[in-house]
Amino acid sequence: ETTPDIRIRKRGISKKLRETMNGFLGTLSRDKRSLFLKRYWLSRSVAEIAREIGKDERYVSNQLYNLRKKLKKYLEKNR
Repeated sequence: ETTPDIRIRKRGISKKLRETMNGFLGTLSRDKRSLFLKRYWLSRSVAEIAREIGKDERYVSNQLYNLRKKLKKYLEKNR
């Protein structure tokens, strides 16, 4: 069983992570935010996303790669 102190710290980490991710998502265009959430929140495959948005898989993969790089820079800047 976890102690109240550990639960509070975990909640604090979750809140910080949520705030950080919301901040990052707020920097993205609606299309890029949708792409990011479909892949990393809804766990849709690249193929599914490509079909949904009418683009090829290479385009989706490249966009996701660029979004991950942007997220990394954002996280490094907002430690």
